[in-house]
Amino acid sequence: LHRDVKPDNFLFGLNEKRKLLHLIDFGFCKKYLLDDGITHIPLRENRNLVGTPNFVSINVHDGYEPSRRDDLESVVYIILYLTREKLEWSDYSIQGDYRNMNNKIRGEKMRIMMDESTQEKIKKYFDYCRSLKFDEDPNYNFIYDLLRN
Repeated sequence: LHRDVKPDNFLFGLNEKRKLLHLIDFGFCKKYLLDDGITHIPLRENRNLVGTPNFVSINVHDGYEPSRRDDLESVVYIILYLTREKLEWSDYSIQGDYRNMNNKIRGEKMRIMMDESTQEKIKKYFDYCRSLKFDEDPNYNFIYDLLRN
């Protein structure tokens, strides 16, 4: 798990690799499988937020341990950022009340996904990510096709 999926952590290569997208900054990474390589990490609650609030999933805002579904949901917010040039909640600041800021950002994310102006394909991707169980294997082919189209 990357746990800090955001635009700043993606770079394009140079020269012959200029079309190759690289993911960087693995400081928050964590294995999603236990040492046996089979068993998924357990779902834990009441966790502190890990990652950048503007791009973390709703589940992370709610205090759940991140999993693959949450890294995938972060991509939704990157797409919104790239298509809208700014996230509606990007100007929210902590101002001494981190919990309030977290709740405001979470609420704004939910509102945007219900908004008529949000493209249906983005909503479909968001709904798919939100439907995944904590330990569920994502259907990467479905996601790839959805994003490609």
